Amino acid sequence: AETIGLRGDDFVNQMQEETVLQQTQAEFEAVKKMSIYGFPTVLWIDGQSGYVLTRGYSPLSALKKSVEQLLLEYT
Repeated sequence: AETIGLRGDDFVNQMQEETVLQQTQAEFEAVKKMSIYGFPTVLWIDGQSGYVLTRGYSPLSALKKSVEQLLLEYT
């Protein structure tokens, strides 16, 4: 946290707040349901649906192609 300008103590205190813990746990559960086990993973979220655009590192050209394909299929 400190390497990006956050005070370490403040970061730890905020991460231990009940609402933050609940939100973090909900995020972990949501990602698990989408079978995401690696990072970075880029998702397109549409309401209650999510689509994986890339898993792991991808160049911008590959991400752009994935977005264009998704738009063709769902618009």
